[in-house]
Amino acid sequence: MDLDAGEALAARIRTLHDTPLVVITAGSDTFDGAPPRLARALGGLWWTMQDELAALSSDHLHVVAARSDHFVQGPEGQPNVLIRAVRAVVDPARDDTPLPSCARLFNGGGIRCRD
Repeated sequence: MDLDAGEALAARIRTLHDTPLVVITAGSDTFDGAPPRLARALGGLWWTMQDELAALSSDHLHVVAARSDHFVQGPEGQPNVLIRAVRAVVDPARDDTPLPSCARLFNGGGIRCRD
């Protein structure tokens, strides 16, 4: 993997315009082993980056899979959140229509809308 090339490419992306986008953030990721002050700082930075990612598109949703770690799609996570997110962007991407509201798509325990 060429991390430098990937980073250079990502740095050039300023907008996804109105491309339907759902950002899923794991709610139980922690920075295990880090001193508490550093863990808080890293956590704050992580949330900022996730919000910035969502903001790349004017048609976005940002949801938190509260009971999942980084592997939301895994058997110990909340794969239903990922499935709903994929299904949510298909029709808008095909039909050039906006995403439905976050509350309409993601309701239930362990899921919350950040927007």
